[in-house]
Amino acid sequence: RLWRNPAIWWFAAMRAMLAANTYQTDVMIAQSERALALLPDDQRYVHLEVKRTLASAHHIIGNRDEAVQAYLDTITLCEAPNNVFTNILATTGLGIVYELETQLNLAEHAYGQVLTQVGEPL
Repeated sequence: RLWRNPAIWWFAAMRAMLAANTYQTDVMIAQSERALALLPDDQRYVHLEVKRTLASAHHIIGNRDEAVQAYLDTITLCEAPNNVFTNILATTGLGIVYELETQLNLAEHAYGQVLTQVGEPL
């Protein structure tokens, strides 16, 4: 029933994204998870932005597996509405995590996708 009140999930989503400005990862994670649990399916853009916020939080604190999964989820969500900007941000974040894990082939592939998206194919 909470999802019927858009203020509940909207405020959770905004708190998560605002916490990113000050790197409050605990707030980013808690509020992202709350928003994702309450968001209705038709709020795809908010869903992908919150998912990217969650990926960033996990990335910042070193939870690489969670960061990779959240970045991949974000990239998938970006494809349907063709949200190139957020896709570039998520793919770049994914490449950075792969680089930190010394998975250089995967990092190169991610960065290559970014270059293609911005019009500079390899």
